[in-house]
Order: sequence, then structure tokens, then C-alpha cells
Amino acid sequence: MSLFVSQVIHRTSVPNALAVDWIGKNLYWCDAERKTVEVAKANGLYPTILLSSGLQNPSSLTLDPLTGYVFWIDCCEHAHIGRMGMDGSHPRVIVDTDTHAPSALTIDYVNSRIYWADGSRILFSDMNGSKTRRGS
Repeated sequence: MSLFVSQVIHRTSVPNALAVDWIGKNLYWCDAERKTVEVAKANGLYPTILLSSGLQNPSSLTLDPLTGYVFWIDCCEHAHIGRMGMDGSHPRVIVDTDTHAPSALTIDYVNSRIYWADGSRILFSDMNGSKTRRGS
């Protein structure tokens, strides 16, 4: 069995989160050193910075290609969860209360929720960041 490995993105510094848009065939990632959320075609062409202001440590990322949203976690001093269009439009913080060290962001597509870990807790909210609750 042979294995083929190819570098797709060449100009990133410290990628620490990765998500694939299976509809648009794009690759999204967070770059911890550059403090950015970025996108490129899955083959690495057309790399673009979507978000570069207001981030301290972007550390997790998930996509909902069906609704056209990117969700990210920015960790540390002012930890929060944000949402923007998959083209980088309308970035905004959707969860910033009772967040200490959020991580491991994912989407429940069936129930239209985002889930994340925060310390010893697992929490969820709707896709607007409201109705935050502790998972069972």
C-alpha cells in the first residue's frame, strides 16, 4: 500500500483548526500565530483571510455549509464563540458569557445547535448563540 501526502497550503504559520466545506469544496482553518481565520479551495488555490481583527487565539472551527456559516472559538482573555458567513461577511460574537476556556466546537445539524467543551462542561446553544444550556 502506498501513501501519497501533499502540502495543500504553503503560506500558513501555525494552523490549529481545520474544516472542510463539502459543498463548496473549500478548506477553512485557524492560524494561531497570524490570529486569523482563512479559506482556500480544497486544492490550495486562492487562499484568503476571512477574519483578522479582534482575534487573540482562534483555536477551533466548524462549518455549516447548508446555512453558509463558519463558527469559531477565540480562547484566552476574552474567550468567545463567533459566527460569520462562509465568505467572511457579518462576523459577530454569539457566545461570550460564562465562557472560560471553550474548545472542541462542533455542530448538530439535525437539531441546529452548536456544542462545545468548556473546562469540565459540555454546553450547547442554537446557531445564534442564544438558549445556551449544559449538555446531558
